[in-house]
Amino acid sequence: MSLLHVDMLMSDYLGTTDNTKETELQRICDRAQGVLESFLNRRLEIQEYDQEKHSGDGRTDHFYTKNRPIVSVQDLTVNDVDMVFDMDYYLWLESGKIEFASPISKGYQNIVISYYAGWQGDVLPVLIEADDLPDVLDDAGYRIAHRIWKRSKLGETTEGLKSKSAAGGTTAFMKEIFGPEELAAITRYRAICL
Repeated sequence: MSLLHVDMLMSDYLGTTDNTKETELQRICDRAQGVLESFLNRRLEIQEYDQEKHSGDGRTDHFYTKNRPIVSVQDLTVNDVDMVFDMDYYLWLESGKIEFASPISKGYQNIVISYYAGWQGDVLPVLIEADDLPDVLDDAGYRIAHRIWKRSKLGETTEGLKSKSAAGGTTAFMKEIFGPEELAAITRYRAICL
């Protein structure tokens, strides 16, 4: 399921309501979401992350999940002891921060967490509600879709994607799709790779 919708792409970004190419436009929406996720180095749709492991250092009282925003924590253990929300730890949804009242005991992969993170999607268990995709990411996805559409045979022009060839293959990329302000706005959602 794509978080980008064909009707929104057609009306707000392509200026049409002609849905005769709906299947092709859905593929463009899916591809645009993939490009954005690749840039951000994270999935946008809600995913279940099961048994993610972290190591305590004995000094800090918190850790960050690898994915955010957190929608729901299903299970959290430290040294095989179940932790209870609001008693043992606090949750910072947007940043993915899990904070304890005291430093987490030292140990290799002694923290194990299962949780849901992301925006919208159809993976969530019933009764858990997720936030909408932030406007800046939503707009970025549609801008990418618009650029792909212009490059495809469906669009009227062939501008958009550029590529670079070298030994071993070709890399395609979208040049100057965002201005400096937009790039700064979406970069704050980029996952940190360690």
